[in-house]
Amino acid sequence: MVTPKEEETVRDTLSKITGAKFEVLQTPSDYHFPVKNIQWFIRCRVLDDIRKTPYLNASWRETGGPIWLESLVIGDTINWIETAEGEEAAGKSLDIDYSEFDSQKFQAEFGRNHPLVFKQIQRNEAVVERLAKSFKVNLEFRKSGSKGIAVFSFAAKIPDFDSKTLEEKLRTNVEALKEAYQQAKSQSTI
Repeated sequence: MVTPKEEETVRDTLSKITGAKFEVLQTPSDYHFPVKNIQWFIRCRVLDDIRKTPYLNASWRETGGPIWLESLVIGDTINWIETAEGEEAAGKSLDIDYSEFDSQKFQAEFGRNHPLVFKQIQRNEAVVERLAKSFKVNLEFRKSGSKGIAVFSFAAKIPDFDSKTLEEKLRTNVEALKEAYQQAKSQSTI
């Protein structure tokens, strides 16, 4: 059920939960959305608040669909490869097209060529799987790839809600994102 000022309710609730200031904004044309039909877009843009709440930076709603919550980028292939294998390997990784990152074939080859980075990705995926069950939410380790780089973040999807359940669902999903982000940072080996 959509309320007339749903985006303001979400904005105010996210600000209340995190203590950070969120703003309703125009959808940025360069944002890496998995869908194109965005009803509204909310983001934290105050630098001090961004530093306090890296586990939640943006929220949006697909037109007539779910609400999404997303963290800041937790890492990217360039930095992870450079840390694990050195500057030369990171430079060579710029020739890789990461747009097919989710395919088994790509992952098998990437895992052979960059085993430490691939293990880090698998650890983050395991964190998401464990926390999604624990919190009973739709949590994912999002990969956004293109020529030369893949970036990784955590995202939560709230597929169904109404005005009575929205605040509690936002709170539960924010808690799951926070825990995922913290575990990923503490378990990082690169």
